[in-house]
Amino acid sequence: MKKFVIPLVTAIIVAILIFAGCAKPAPAPAPAPAAATEFPYNDLTTAADIVGLEELIAKGSVNPELKMNPFGVDFAVKPDGTPYRFAYTWVLLGIDTLSQADNEMNSYIRRAGGEYISFNPALDAQKQIGFIEDTVSLGTADAIILHAVNEALLATASTLAEDSGIPVFNVDIETHGKKTTYVHHKMEGPLGSDVVGQFFVDKANELGYTEANPLTILEVWIERAMENSQLRHQGFRLPIDQADNIVVIESVDSFHLDENTANIVMDNFTAYPELKGLYVQGGGGAGGIEGLRSLGILVGRDEPDHVWVALNDTGTSEVKEVDAGRVDAFSTHCHQDMWDMVTQLAFWNVVLGQPVPEEVILPMNLVAFENIDTPLVWGNPVYPRLPTGQWDLWPVCNFRLAPVDMGVDYPTKALRMELQGY
Repeated sequence: MKKFVIPLVTAIIVAILIFAGCAKPAPAPAPAPAAATEFPYNDLTTAADIVGLEELIAKGSVNPELKMNPFGVDFAVKPDGTPYRFAYTWVLLGIDTLSQADNEMNSYIRRAGGEYISFNPALDAQKQIGFIEDTVSLGTADAIILHAVNEALLATASTLAEDSGIPVFNVDIETHGKKTTYVHHKMEGPLGSDVVGQFFVDKANELGYTEANPLTILEVWIERAMENSQLRHQGFRLPIDQADNIVVIESVDSFHLDENTANIVMDNFTAYPELKGLYVQGGGGAGGIEGLRSLGILVGRDEPDHVWVALNDTGTSEVKEVDAGRVDAFSTHCHQDMWDMVTQLAFWNVVLGQPVPEEVILPMNLVAFENIDTPLVWGNPVYPRLPTGQWDLWPVCNFRLAPVDMGVDYPTKALRMELQGY
């Protein structure tokens, strides 16, 4: 597969515009006017205009110039006046961040005048395969955004959709079948789960742990049969395997579930009293925290019994514990950037008729108490600093901003008019 890493993405987008004639034919004539929208946002509305974001803007967490609907209210409308339909299927929606992302993408698609379809297979690969097969046979979507339950098992379904003319956009977890693009964090590093591993290396050195008296960490696995789980393990171990003052105890599989993770934490911290660190590969962080609380060792970072907790994913309860000083760090694998990017690329490809990169790697950063209110996600704060449950108030990421200019401009109605000549 041709891979477009961060430094090349700008050139890719330039090439997209230069060679627009090589893309699939754009639809014509101009789309019919969209039906009245419930959103008051047009393509000029910025975060600074939104009641409910004032406090976040005032403390520098949200870039006030972020657009609320850069696409335009009838951007995702076909020439016959019907909406483009975007089908999202998730690993599961029982994880806080994924549930929020589902609602966020629903808001984004509808802001642009499109139709949002969501399917939750709840970790069942066969149900996810069936959904894709039904989508293809019934023609119920113009694009599929696939968060695959299993990389290998979803390959045939992904290929079926692509061969049937429905582009598939992999996000977070890649399938081995055909796809239009793959947006993800490079879990194996660099700038993946290694940023969490580096936290523990730095902490072990800071606290004076030695080879004879190492910092002992529990690593909670998601699922060893899942390649993405293996990659999270590899990235985490990248800096740790270079250290001689850290020991890692690996758990049984948690399958992202809070209850499983809570039990794993309680069992291991009881069996191994030397444990002083906790790393959770994916969903289940809230359960891990509750496991520590049940044992009476979820305490402030200045207390002797403090367990150093750094997570790959995060959610509402985890961030509350960071604010309270009982959880120490997490990565920016908070999903908002991935879902935002894959949606914008789907717009570029499906609505604007333009080719998109085959792979986009978004860098991850480490978030701790000191920088949790910094706009680390392309003008937005880390999840869940935006108003939880009020997804219509979430601005759209601008991928030309820090932390890295990804070279991807907002897909807009004005650009559609220019490319399609109306």
